[in-house]
Amino acid sequence: MQADQPIQVSSEDRFGRSFFAQRIGQTIANRTDAGSVVIGIHGAWGEGKTSVLNMIGEELSRHQNVVVVRFNPWRFPDEAQLLHRFFSALATTFDASLETRAEKLSATVNKYAEVLSPIPVGGKAASGFLKALTSDRQADLEELRGRIERVLKDSGKRVAIFMDDIDRLDDNEVHAVFRLVKLSADFPNTAYILAFDEVRVAEALAKQYGSVEAGRNFLEKIVQVPLPLPISSINARRAIAVEGIEAAFELAKTDVTGDQKRRFADVFDKAFLRRITTPRLAKRFANGLTFTLPIIAGEVDPIDAVLMEAIRIFYPLVYVSIRDNHEVYLGEIFDAPGESIKKEAKDKLLTVIDKALAGLYQDDKQAARLVIQELFPRTGVSGTYGPRGYGPEYIAIWAKSQRIASKDYFRRYFNYGVPSDDISDHELQQFIDHFNYLPQMGTLMTSELETLAANNRADVLIRKLRQHEDELSEVASASLAQAIAASGKILPTSHSTDRYFGLGAYAQATALIRHLLKNIQDEGETGKTSNRNSQLNCAVTARF
Repeated sequence: MQADQPIQVSSEDRFGRSFFAQRIGQTIANRTDAGSVVIGIHGAWGEGKTSVLNMIGEELSRHQNVVVVRFNPWRFPDEAQLLHRFFSALATTFDASLETRAEKLSATVNKYAEVLSPIPVGGKAASGFLKALTSDRQADLEELRGRIERVLKDSGKRVAIFMDDIDRLDDNEVHAVFRLVKLSADFPNTAYILAFDEVRVAEALAKQYGSVEAGRNFLEKIVQVPLPLPISSINARRAIAVEGIEAAFELAKTDVTGDQKRRFADVFDKAFLRRITTPRLAKRFANGLTFTLPIIAGEVDPIDAVLMEAIRIFYPLVYVSIRDNHEVYLGEIFDAPGESIKKEAKDKLLTVIDKALAGLYQDDKQAARLVIQELFPRTGVSGTYGPRGYGPEYIAIWAKSQRIASKDYFRRYFNYGVPSDDISDHELQQFIDHFNYLPQMGTLMTSELETLAANNRADVLIRKLRQHEDELSEVASASLAQAIAASGKILPTSHSTDRYFGLGAYAQATALIRHLLKNIQDEGETGKTSNRNSQLNCAVTARF
């Protein structure tokens, strides 16, 4: 799995942002203005703000005149504690960088925080707070503040204060952090570097200032240098996703055919490239796939599994729609006879698809329809809307290929495994192989067959065996036919129409045995094969 952790140094940069970070660091370190500055690094959640902060810090570490203070504003119980933690972090880091200096900052800033913290800071500017103080308290505050300014100026150092993940705080905490910055952002030789999602923070501040626009105006008064993150390279984001796919196939020990590779190449970029909007999303997809694919390897079509995981991450509403409307996506609603029913089915299909695509841009809707059509051809969402041209022969092919478009395999893509009332393809293949290599173990084969049919799985077992009936050798066909004939009692016969129409497990087992008998060729060798056919036909007649 790819750890969803920010990078630490510019050599790990994959998105072309190291130069951006270095320039910010150099500008802070080389400033000649003794005043303070507040820089805002803006970007959406998961876009890589923390990584950029780390690269800025890396650049600042090369400048001996800069002290870097990292302050985490998370989980403070009240604003008084927020003030104390902030000034304590400032003083501790600064004093550690000036070990030989006689006058330390710690004692002064602690007193400053104590005097400042009782102030009722209810959303007004700093000047408003100071007016609320008694003259004694104002004097104490100004004296302490003067001391802090002298220490900072005399040190010859610049202070860079990093605050990250502000947009993860709740609304009240966001407000408190920006009030803190406003109250303390005019210390000399000090730069604040704040990383946050501008939209999220403006919405949080709207609670205090009446509207999102008012919250944005408040931000503009505090942040003098707003810098949006450079857009990350789509090729780099795609590379993360593709690396995750490759790692998942390696972990699952799964190979793909040339046809499967072409299917993937035809769909993936067209359907998902626009949706991989942040590095974090690319990593979420990659990590999800490296977890799920090894679990269901060998039991589903691997390309369908990749595409469904991509739908889950990049089109979550479509994923839920597919999961909850299998009869629509599998095209089963069109199987009942009658033109009026087919019209109702088409109307339902359109309703379900429109709901799944609600809220997407037109290009994204088109992209989502592309992958839906690839996975569920009977929907006809590419234009025809309906299962035109996809008859029973296609359904059989999809089942044989373990495709999600087969009702026999659909649930596996959502269960991340084989449901309890289904039969693992791996187990079934082992069972069939036994007939090739252990043809004389008739009693054991019958016992294994009955075990596989347990838990009301007899109809599933017979249906899956029919998918392999043309592949079995002469020896396997004879052994399997005999085992099924000997196990007729396990097949459900509760539906009398099963024998008449050939729809149920009992009737299908009879058809399977007849087909297996046709696999056995009479080679004219001492009449052994013919005699065996005769015995099997007798067994079928007796039990079916």
